[in-house]
Amino acid sequence: MPDLPYRLFLTIVAIMLAMIFFFEIIDIVLEVGHMLFELLELLFEIVEYSLDQVVEHLFHTDTLTTQIIVFYILLFLFSLAAFFLWKKRPNLWLIIRNRWFAFWQANIDEFLDFWEPLSLVNKTLWVTGSIVVLYLLSFLLF
Repeated sequence: MPDLPYRLFLTIVAIMLAMIFFFEIIDIVLEVGHMLFELLELLFEIVEYSLDQVVEHLFHTDTLTTQIIVFYILLFLFSLAAFFLWKKRPNLWLIIRNRWFAFWQANIDEFLDFWEPLSLVNKTLWVTGSIVVLYLLSFLLF
């Protein structure tokens, strides 16, 4: 029986844990996403407030005029960022797609290099052992 590569072992363990702790993983992903959104909103407020102070100090304007000027400055900056992202979009998509396919193919090849030389008995032991481990891990949820 060939040795199980360390990376493949970690991948199998991660898949098993993801199957067992499905709802906890979703909860963590949503919490992290919410936290990142809150940090992004806080960063935007800091930039907006700083820009308010700079515009008000430089042009000696009232609050309403300052807010209008800052709105158009931020609109211009976001439009510029969106334009550059739009121009880079096709290349970025190709890079992400090619890296994903390479990663997927490497993992499949590594798994098949491990799985194909196994005898039927060893394959049965692996599948049975995985099912037993998942069954025992399911007791952690209840």
